[in-house]
Amino acid sequence: MARIEVYSKEWCPYCIRAKALLRSKNLEYLDHDVNSDAEREQEMRMRSQRHTVPQIFIDGKSVGGYADLVQLNATGELDRFFNIGSSTDLAIVRDVATIDADCSFHAPGTG
Repeated sequence: MARIEVYSKEWCPYCIRAKALLRSKNLEYLDHDVNSDAEREQEMRMRSQRHTVPQIFIDGKSVGGYADLVQLNATGELDRFFNIGSSTDLAIVRDVATIDADCSFHAPGTG
């Protein structure tokens, strides 16, 4: 099986979504938390030539960020690469935000 690496920050919503997508396909990955590790963050920047998280690598090749991973999934390329059937229920992967009548943003579970 190919090696997947994700450079992320624990508070980053796109990092959380990328890892949720990988988990929904039962794909294991190595998570590099760059939140408080300056050397690991520099490593990410050197490897990806990008400064944003997440940065995802498959077998050492940069896939890009969350939007790039979603595109690979949408086209079926991710499933073909790992030789798996399409198993992702997008209702499980996506996040939901609620907006009440006064247009205030409420994070899920906060009312």
